[in-house]
Amino acid sequence: MMKNLKLNKILWGMASILSVTVSVVGLLRPYMYNSVEPANLIPGTLAQDFMTIPAGLILLFLAFKTEQDEYKKQIIAIGLTAYLFYGYGLYVIGQVFTPLYIVYMAIFTISFYSLVFGLINIEKEKLNKLSLSDRLRKVSVVFSFLQPLVFYPLWIMMLLTQINNGKRVDFISVFVIDLCFVMPAFIITAILAKRKNPFSYFILPALNIMAFVELAPLGVGELIKPKYNLTVDPFFLILFSILSLLFLLLGILDLRNLKSGK
Repeated sequence: MMKNLKLNKILWGMASILSVTVSVVGLLRPYMYNSVEPANLIPGTLAQDFMTIPAGLILLFLAFKTEQDEYKKQIIAIGLTAYLFYGYGLYVIGQVFTPLYIVYMAIFTISFYSLVFGLINIEKEKLNKLSLSDRLRKVSVVFSFLQPLVFYPLWIMMLLTQINNGKRVDFISVFVIDLCFVMPAFIITAILAKRKNPFSYFILPALNIMAFVELAPLGVGELIKPKYNLTVDPFFLILFSILSLLFLLLGILDLRNLKSGK
């Protein structure tokens, strides 16, 4: 499905090795976050490190074991790479100045260009042969619109509150990545899927995979807050847990039902 797959696999391998390495270091030396992260964000940061290890290992496996015609593996790799772009974008934009900050920048850069090279090198003839059941396509359209409908108002209200207060936003990176990159991606993909554009069939499961791996650590982070003498926010715990599970389920259904004509 992807032309120049070898280059993409090299980028997947580089991003996966670096991300697993820094995540292991973060879990073994959690105190390195104490001086660079607000106390209320540290549980989520550690949960992200924990989630990144299996995600990075799966991506490393795909870097070695994905063949030219294995488009579903390529979709999974795109989704995991998008997660690394998201996760380390949070670290880079959020100025998480641990001793590993330069490595965070490297992962952010590699994952970005991996996504660019991967998506522009999809073979159009093979892409046009992809199909998805009409019922699942409609469900995917609705669910793709759901995330922007939830998070645009939520994040914008929180952002406006901080602007009105004239205070620095500790989690500004979340607003930047979500409002400028992730939410527009969901909206564009939903519109394309509504129009039965086959490019959306390739992107939908990748976005769902990214969303699951992105949201799951936020739910886990809420659960481990008491360990750091912080109060669990029931709203965010329920929101992130339900959304992450729904994205996982939909991602699996999209991949299982995605077909390629001969």
